[in-house]
Amino acid sequence: MRYFPISYDTKDKTALLLGGGPSALKQLESLWDLDFTFYAIGEEFLPEFKVKSLENPRKLQIKSVPLIEDFPFMGYDFIIIATEDGNLNAAFEKRANSRKLPYITISGSSALRPLPYKNYSSYALAIVMEENSTDISEILLEELDGSAKEISKEKISILQNIREALERSGQENISKIIKDLWDKEAFVLEDYLKNVDTENE
Repeated sequence: MRYFPISYDTKDKTALLLGGGPSALKQLESLWDLDFTFYAIGEEFLPEFKVKSLENPRKLQIKSVPLIEDFPFMGYDFIIIATEDGNLNAAFEKRANSRKLPYITISGSSALRPLPYKNYSSYALAIVMEENSTDISEILLEELDGSAKEISKEKISILQNIREALERSGQENISKIIKDLWDKEAFVLEDYLKNVDTENE
């Protein structure tokens, strides 16, 4: 397989969004559920940006500034390059590469390739394909969505607590234990967790 899927922790991270047009809005909407604080810079913004900013001032801040090739973007954790000018995007991408900043760009040559995903509170589902077939990936996600919603959030939460308790106790073969417990009912898992916690006291 060509692509190597990775996880990027967005908690307490700032993302600079370069652009305020349709491409930038599409990127913002696709990443909105992440924990990023977004700072959008552009000469002009679509009305949707202003609505989102007013409704979520801590999540999105916008600033109208002309974007030029040497526009400084230091001090951010992540860069989203999405202006409507291909030459400008290429210049921003070159600078992000030279400064070793993680970024994505609408050109498709990003240092990080975002995966189509869906959040389900305690976990997320993403699709990895050989090529950049975002449309096919999104169709697959819709197909799998129903099955994913049937997975109990309560059960996942209890299993996560069990894993943590087993790690604290120095238990070996934790992965095997978790797999063996997967098919158990939530009340059985709760009893198992209580027993592990009691042994750790």
